Amino acid sequence: MAKVGIISITDGTGLKVIARSVGAFRKGLRRGMQATAPEIVKEVQRGILDPPKTGNIYFINGNLHQASAPGEFPAELTGNLRMGVESKVNGYSELVVGDTVDYGKELEEGSETTRPRPHLKTGALNKARELGQNLGRGVAVMLDAAAYGSK
Repeated sequence: MAKVGIISITDGTGLKVIARSVGAFRKGLRRGMQATAPEIVKEVQRGILDPPKTGNIYFINGNLHQASAPGEFPAELTGNLRMGVESKVNGYSELVVGDTVDYGKELEEGSETTRPRPHLKTGALNKARELGQNLGRGVAVMLDAAAYGSK
């Protein structure tokens, strides 16, 4: 029987096409996350650095410092938090953005004495649309490459 426009799974060709498509899909997801990860880091750094902050004003080492209010990005004081923001893509299913300072988790989640200043979550949410677009582009490019043998 002649078949037109149908992938035959019985001869193994269809399984190869499906396996190639799944692999390309995964590569596309990873590519999309890799494209977005640095943008999320930049967004978190921008949020920490950019005013306005609306928290209390303090004198620190003879200088005025305006702190952040709960819910805002943390206000920069030393630069350590901003410079410690980093990202990592694990496989095709996880994009991790974090910071390397010991007080980062307390700022992000809050504590008994401090209300949250969610810098990582806010930065990631601000870039959610871009992540979606990059995931779609990455998958499309890699599926196209798998189908037509390019890239």
